[in-house]
Amino acid sequence: MGLEENDVSAVQESWKIAKSVAKLRDHGIAFFELLFTEHPSWRTEFFSHLGDAPMEDLKKTPKFRAHSTLVMSNLDSWVKNLDELDMVVASVQKLGQNHAARGIMSAQFATIGEVVLLYLKAGLKDQFTEEMEVGWTKLLDTVVAIIKENNEEGDE
Repeated sequence: MGLEENDVSAVQESWKIAKSVAKLRDHGIAFFELLFTEHPSWRTEFFSHLGDAPMEDLKKTPKFRAHSTLVMSNLDSWVKNLDELDMVVASVQKLGQNHAARGIMSAQFATIGEVVLLYLKAGLKDQFTEEMEVGWTKLLDTVVAIIKENNEEGDE
């Protein structure tokens, strides 16, 4: 991973701030609400298994809440374990493999990364420093690179 010590510190500090204001489940739900606002077609393209209920109703369903929590739990694990890069890489590889069957590949993870940055910027406001943005960008770009390398070799 291309993260330096200062990047790791910035990512972990921003994540600590984010977690201090809401539970992972609540962050997950709000993240998906932003994702579906930014990319409305994703709701039917990648999440049709959740049904077509209005967002307010979807947010109350156990399946959606569980998935939202799982996404944030994965992110939480990666951030906590940036000192154990081999473990983070293995987790990202498994995540990429699990999502490839549904057509969620590196390009979609790049889009998700963009929305993660938007979400953090909106939530942390002035507390989200340039160093934090650089660290998160490096982390999210690395996630995409791992998924691309692991799932899409030769697919170009």
